[in-house]
Amino acid sequence: MATFSVTSAGAKYVVPVVVGDTFAYGSMGSARSSSDTAQYIGCTLSTSGTTTYGTCSARGRNSSGVYQYASCHTTTAAHLNVIRTTNAISSLDFTWDADTGICGHISVANQSTFAPMVP
Repeated sequence: MATFSVTSAGAKYVVPVVVGDTFAYGSMGSARSSSDTAQYIGCTLSTSGTTTYGTCSARGRNSSGVYQYASCHTTTAAHLNVIRTTNAISSLDFTWDADTGICGHISVANQSTFAPMVP
């Protein structure tokens, strides 16, 4: 009979929310489970008439360690499809045009390495 020993429960990554001049990234589980009450990240969808709008927003530390808010908006179908894939273990990153606030890139990663949201 074979015996198995578990020495690790799998890779786990903490991805706190970071906000730059035209980018933001972080994991929703890490933000929710953080010891501070300031950071968050996520995207929302809404409709008006026949148009669907997406907004991604985040609050996290910038390179100076100061909390900064960021958001972008989009009606691009490809962006909206990516936003629809977010869930409680998603890691999200997005960029925007500094002049218009329009999203340039939205990426969602759903992996077992990201911690789930906990109260």
